Amino acid sequence: MWFSGNIPDAIASAKSQDALLLVFLADESDSSKMVKSMLEGAELSGQFSNPKQFVALKLDKDTTPFRQFSEIYPVVCIPSIFLIGRNGTPLEVIGGAVDASFMKEKIMGALALHKGKEVASGEGSHPVPSQDSSGEANSSEGASAQISADGSGEMDQGASDSTGSECRSVEERVEHTKKLLELRREQKRQEELEKEKEKERERRRTGQELQKFREKQEEEERMKAAAENKKDRDEERMARERILQQIQQDRAERSVRWSAEKSAKMEAQESRQKEEANRKWKEEQERLAASSSVARIQFRLPDGSQRVHDFDPDATLQEAWDWAKGNISLPYSRFTLSTLYPRRQFENEEFSSTLRDLLLVPTAVLLILPATVGTRDVRASGDGGSSVASLRSLFWTICSPLVAVFNMLMVLLSSFLPSSSPPSRPLPPPNSSTPPPSASALPSRPSGSSGLILTVVCSLLLPLEFSSLNPSVKWEMSSGDGDGLQIKKEEIDDKEKEEESKHFQRIVNAFQYYRIHCLERVNHTLSHLLSLNLRHQEMLTKYREHLTCVRSCIEHNAKIVDLIVADAKYLYVNAAHETIRSCNPKQASMADMDKVQSTLKQFVRDWSSLGQEERNACYGPILRALVHAFPPDEVPAGSVRVLVPGAGLGRLAFEIASLGFECQGNEFSLFMLLASNFVLNKCSGVDMYTLYPFVHQYINNLNATDQVQAIKFPDVNPSSISLETEFSMAAGDFLNDNGKYCNRILSPGGIWINLGPLLYHYADIPGEVSIEPAYDLLHDLILACGFTFLVVQEEDTDVLTTYAQNPYSMLKSEYRCVFSVCLKPKEDSSSIGA
Repeated sequence: MWFSGNIPDAIASAKSQDALLLVFLADESDSSKMVKSMLEGAELSGQFSNPKQFVALKLDKDTTPFRQFSEIYPVVCIPSIFLIGRNGTPLEVIGGAVDASFMKEKIMGALALHKGKEVASGEGSHPVPSQDSSGEANSSEGASAQISADGSGEMDQGASDSTGSECRSVEERVEHTKKLLELRREQKRQEELEKEKEKERERRRTGQELQKFREKQEEEERMKAAAENKKDRDEERMARERILQQIQQDRAERSVRWSAEKSAKMEAQESRQKEEANRKWKEEQERLAASSSVARIQFRLPDGSQRVHDFDPDATLQEAWDWAKGNISLPYSRFTLSTLYPRRQFENEEFSSTLRDLLLVPTAVLLILPATVGTRDVRASGDGGSSVASLRSLFWTICSPLVAVFNMLMVLLSSFLPSSSPPSRPLPPPNSSTPPPSASALPSRPSGSSGLILTVVCSLLLPLEFSSLNPSVKWEMSSGDGDGLQIKKEEIDDKEKEEESKHFQRIVNAFQYYRIHCLERVNHTLSHLLSLNLRHQEMLTKYREHLTCVRSCIEHNAKIVDLIVADAKYLYVNAAHETIRSCNPKQASMADMDKVQSTLKQFVRDWSSLGQEERNACYGPILRALVHAFPPDEVPAGSVRVLVPGAGLGRLAFEIASLGFECQGNEFSLFMLLASNFVLNKCSGVDMYTLYPFVHQYINNLNATDQVQAIKFPDVNPSSISLETEFSMAAGDFLNDNGKYCNRILSPGGIWINLGPLLYHYADIPGEVSIEPAYDLLHDLILACGFTFLVVQEEDTDVLTTYAQNPYSMLKSEYRCVFSVCLKPKEDSSSIGA
């Protein structure tokens, strides 16, 4: 029954036989099996067995022939039967499971259309009269039969006509029958035309539904493909993000590991350098001790007085202690001996060691400080007995603070009394406000006169031995009838003591907060960098590596800062403040952190070779004026005393002391005091430490390496000054009205040397009282205060200098400074008021 070839073979066979092509589309469903059984049944199989009428072809779903057929003819449902004519036009399409009679009717109707014949359904079929010449009888019989089959009305009318009208001829009846047949054929044609139209409408509806179905299916497929593509893109993006996060995490871990390793290496290197410096210093001291034939010991008391004595290098420390006890008038019976650098207090078992073994040869400074409970006692001499010695020891223990205050007052007052020989100590500056940081001055006195040389410097500097005003006494300036400075004391209450302690702790906390503050700045920049897209981050890879280098430099600076505040409580020799070493310091203000960073930049100006040019411009004129006023061949340098207010990290004061002058620096800022204490008292060699002072400058850098530029400090050995030279530091305020108070501090004949711009310290600060006159007005005020300018040419109003300048920066500031040398008259002016 079924054609065994392919589709082209079936079409060729149908054309050659002029047969109808029947295509059955089936699948594995029950409905397909039912339609197949009907086609293969006895009722229809007989029709298909004739190859001249039908060529039957069966196509299974999902096969290649099926797909080829569905590309040409729309397949709406399965099972389906396509009856295709000789021109490839579907004459009938039967879809779904139908009964056998309906299927047979449709198949036979399609076959009739194909053959051009009419096939009637029912028990029998009536042939259509042919158009060839046949007898009239046949035509009459056929016409009569057809009429009787179609309706009885026509038959009755014909009968009545045949019986009622005899005159009607046979031809008339035949003609009438032909007309009836013609009418019947016309009706049949109309019916067939209507059926064709209905079939066309049905075909169009089926095509439209099929098109909608295809469009809906294509839309669903597009949506499904779009969803799958979106899902694939999301998965790819998430996978890429995970990979990038892993890469960033790996980089961060490598950076942290690299930073830790580098910090450990740098710390180890610093430790080795420090150990090497200590070893060299110890070897140098041992070499000097081995080759020296005398041990010159300078004994210093808290009130500033001193005594020098030469000992045999092999003498014991006990002998030096006994000499101090017997030859120095002490206000207390119990005392200890200690050294400034390294900070060391000698214990009882060390008193039997020689001065050579204790590295106190060839020179050394020993501090005589009151002993506390548990330290070595001064033994009572004579036959008085232990009870008398105990009572005397108790008496001096109670009275020693009062005696110390009295001695300090006497020393301070003696600085203002005329004398043929210079006083033993310089005058500590009164407690007042600091001058403008840019003002600079240096006074001197003529040979043979008794007075104080004052130097006010534009930079922030500092010196070696640090002292503080007695914590229980407040020092003030007042006018008096005599020449010089009148001092009165006022007891400080507990509230002011507490405020002073809080201020000290705040400054130390600011140094300890340095690392956290600076790393927060780096992390802030790094977070902005990571917020960029990956392409831009890759373009800034070198900048990210630079931030890692900046982080390492900050970590290194933090170690230097820790060294600066390590012995903060030992800053003063006559006062102490307890400090708290905290791993989690409190957040410091931006103003305090700016001062910490500015203090680190001061190491460049004062103690590095990079700041040499700036020092030559600022300090050079002052030092030349000082030497010019006091020629070494005319005036012994040790008889001239110099005060350097606003001394900063102490380089100018150090240079003045190196020339042999007795020099004392004055500084109010605890930031500067702590840093200068470190460089002057803890540095015993050249280029001992490395610092990155410009690491806080993120803008105006021409090269990335400029921000992480390192310096070595100190460029000279701060401990190279002879012990015979008086070099010390007093902590406290200087005075606002510089001209008037310089006049009052200086003895007649004193000299004031000034170099600097006019950066008034309290200008534009809310809550502070400040006036800011121009220099021409200050010039008149200086003259009104009693000063005279030594040489007109010495007053230079166009000295170009810089201040703590970053030489690598793209933005630089330059000051146009005034340099002048003023002399206080030998006869004090009575017009100067309080």
